[in-house]
Amino acid sequence: MRVGEIALLHLVLTRACNLRCRYCYQRGAPPGRMPWETLRCALDWARSVGRRGIEIVFSGGEPLLELPLIQRAVAYANARRAPGPPPQFIVLTNGMLLDDRAIGFLACHDIDVQLSLDGLRYVQEQRAPGTFAVLDARLERLLTGWTDYAREHLTVGMTVTPDAVPYLAASIEHLLERGVPRISLAPAHGAAGDGPVEAGVLAAQFERVGRLAQARFARDGEIPLLFLRGGATPSPPPPECGPVCGAAAAIQPAVDVDGRVYPCALLIESMLSAAAPWLRGEARRLCIGDVSDPELEFRREAFVARAADSPLLTGRERWHSGGARCATCAWLGSCGVCPVAGGWTSSGDDRDRVPDFLCAFAREALGAQQRFAATIGASAPRAAATDRMARFLGVTELPPALRRVAAFLPAERAPDPALANRRRAE
Repeated sequence: MRVGEIALLHLVLTRACNLRCRYCYQRGAPPGRMPWETLRCALDWARSVGRRGIEIVFSGGEPLLELPLIQRAVAYANARRAPGPPPQFIVLTNGMLLDDRAIGFLACHDIDVQLSLDGLRYVQEQRAPGTFAVLDARLERLLTGWTDYAREHLTVGMTVTPDAVPYLAASIEHLLERGVPRISLAPAHGAAGDGPVEAGVLAAQFERVGRLAQARFARDGEIPLLFLRGGATPSPPPPECGPVCGAAAAIQPAVDVDGRVYPCALLIESMLSAAAPWLRGEARRLCIGDVSDPELEFRREAFVARAADSPLLTGRERWHSGGARCATCAWLGSCGVCPVAGGWTSSGDDRDRVPDFLCAFAREALGAQQRFAATIGASAPRAAATDRMARFLGVTELPPALRRVAAFLPAERAPDPALANRRRAE
């Protein structure tokens, strides 16, 4: 079986972190760092089976704890790259170590950086006490001292917990006023994403966020909020639902510090110590192999063949949230809730249970996409193409390099309401 070329390779350089964020699902992971030989094997594998311009993501833990390892990896990959577009490197960081030395290296090599900052002081301090002032200063330094680099390569990643919902729009407004060029928005997974949120509050916040985005677009034609760069429309799934996310295609695999390869970073077994036993067992079963194994590509092919039978990666129509079945939701065909969500609920034995907060967040975000696309009118087709590629790959937002590719895709046609009604009837 021929499998697709790898579009993105996620490398966990270390499980260590200089923070202990309240909502981090990786808490409890055993210590470990990736040896150079393992990292070299991963980079060689990416070169042999990856697309030209493959995205290589450095994460942790906190990857900047291993800055010399990142520097060595970038030099190695660039020295051996094939003709054509070079690899695009991305660092996912909590920002605490993002000093001038680190920024200088990242800027010199045009490395994208996603800085995790959840918004206003109160929200950020709830996540990790004592971090707001440091991160606010780091962000200011990036935006004023490295303006051109930040404009092209900086994304601020906001993780939203139920407690942070009342401050969502104000936090986004704060970042927009600071001049942040791109903002990624995602609900918290793990126990922090399984809490209640007052009815109507989330909807009101997304309504306000939409107005902020509309004002920004009217002023300068920019869409800094990445989740709004899609033109979602309520649409049912095809009669037979296929894989629920891109993990089944194994084109965005992740390599743990020990060299074990998984179809997705959220399925790395060592990071799931606090998850339900069934999810840890499924992650173990879905492990593709070891990055040093010369037969790894054959193992990836075998994985893709058996992924169609995985109860975790298929069957979104079986899922439910609270008293509602996902099969009855108008957004089912566009929903991006991660299949591991059921492993983090308070009733973790039900693998088909979607946390209520994640469900509500997805519905409100998709509704905001639809309203925003209708507002900006003629600009919606380009945004819809980006959203279509993101859904195909099973991610909430595309990484920067893929966003640039998606901008040239043709627009997605709106679904035929009559066809949708026939499918529901069937």
